[in-house]
Amino acid sequence: MSTFWRTFKVAAWLGWEMDSNWTEPWLFIIYSIVKPIAAVFILVYTINQNFFVAVIFGWSLIGYTINQEKSYRPAVLVTSALHALAHILVVIFATRWFAVYNDANFTLTGAWYSNWIWLGILLAQMFPVGFFLGSSFFGWNMMFTCRFLRMNRNDAFSALRVGAYNNFVRMKISEESVEFFVVGLEKVPSRDDWQVNPKHRANTPEEPRFIPRTPLQPHLIERFKA
Repeated sequence: MSTFWRTFKVAAWLGWEMDSNWTEPWLFIIYSIVKPIAAVFILVYTINQNFFVAVIFGWSLIGYTINQEKSYRPAVLVTSALHALAHILVVIFATRWFAVYNDANFTLTGAWYSNWIWLGILLAQMFPVGFFLGSSFFGWNMMFTCRFLRMNRNDAFSALRVGAYNNFVRMKISEESVEFFVVGLEKVPSRDDWQVNPKHRANTPEEPRFIPRTPLQPHLIERFKA
């Protein structure tokens, strides 16, 4: 049981890290606010609302996974559909449950602003549901698909926020074998950390046009021969 809860918490944290891994903090804040607002308006506008929820989440999550994996194989379609279904069920049933609860426990005065108060209460209730459960669903989906189906690895790695790390492979080919050198770089220079190489000339193709202001410090990750 302790192993299950440890895995559960790590997966939820991973989903939260991925959801919050935006370039601009304001973009993440807007996303966090718009998500529960959308759930509230789904309840208010009752025309085919379940179909509307299914289309939005199905199109976005299934389409996103297909785009990331560049594949229509069954594993991609099935797992992304189940992922979307989890979000759809939570949005529909949570909004409906809170609406019934609020009608039974909050009395509106009938003033012009009463509906806005009702919507505000529902929004405050839906915010933590969408925020935490939505992120957890992303994490559990990545945990399963990364471990068993070799999917979503790019998203899982991005959640670690190791933005400056990079690695590459160099090969030494001989008549009898190929030797591989896996090289890592802990900190890739940003755009402003590069400068024009004064040694670069039209007749010196071995000299790069730009060089880092601080020398790179690559390290050997692995070396093997095939």
